[in-house]
Amino acid sequence: MKRTKKIMGGLMNVKVESTGYCGGDSGHGGSTSLSLICDGQLDMEVEQYPVDGENNLSINFRGDWELYAFIKALEFATKELKKVAKSTKIR
Repeated sequence: MKRTKKIMGGLMNVKVESTGYCGGDSGHGGSTSLSLICDGQLDMEVEQYPVDGENNLSINFRGDWELYAFIKALEFATKELKKVAKSTKIR
């Protein structure tokens, strides 16, 4: 499954991709990704950093429109991922 949606007239594009459930962990299971593509007008900062051997990701938005765009992006991603999860079964 691959879905893309424009948020706020294209200020942000959201891309969600997933194979759905494939019956395993990261070596044998499904693959899912979320991409947030901003046109440069939204204030977004992404940081990946290790803490105690764990991978961590922080996404920060600054501004009211940024909050709105982030909410809409997460709503879209959640809706699409629920569809693919429902259509596949844990094997």
